[in-house]
Amino acid sequence: LSPALDLAEIQFTLEQTIEDDSIVHQTFAASGVGSFLESFYISGERDADKQVATRASFQRLHIGPSILNRLPESLSASLRAIQFLDARADVTVQYAGPLPEKNNLDAVVRSTDWIAKASVSEGRYADPRLPKSLENLQGVVVATSQGVQIQQGTLTIDQARCKIDGTLHGLKWPCPTQMNIAAENLQLEPALLDM
Repeated sequence: LSPALDLAEIQFTLEQTIEDDSIVHQTFAASGVGSFLESFYISGERDADKQVATRASFQRLHIGPSILNRLPESLSASLRAIQFLDARADVTVQYAGPLPEKNNLDAVVRSTDWIAKASVSEGRYADPRLPKSLENLQGVVVATSQGVQIQQGTLTIDQARCKIDGTLHGLKWPCPTQMNIAAENLQLEPALLDM
């Protein structure tokens, strides 16, 4: 990540078990704060067969263009679908599997060995293709290599309160999608019906 992301108060620990000049087991932990999040904690371990298990948590992570534009291209390309999102979220990411090669996040995303969960609050989605922005986004988003689930989602469009849940069966758009939307006082404009 770019140093311009302003991380501070970083603490890092690394413990290794070495036998015959080879790393047999390794554990690490890192924590800190930043201008774009309240705090973060990352921990993990690696064995002699280069199998890893990692977990990262980010409290009140700001998800928005200013952060997405600073990510490595391989990661930001995977997140283009949320480029118009501006939100705060508590995020956890877990991965267990082979140690990824340097700069090969695509292999990790395609693997079945990861899960990411975001509890979104204070969200806004302002895609210029939509006639109205989606305001007051809240809910839980769970992503795996198989797709994305939206749980307990709420939002407002204009003054209409909406509830949403559903599943995207894939990570690249277009993909098969099932969504349940319940709305109160939503006025459907012709531009919205054309979407």
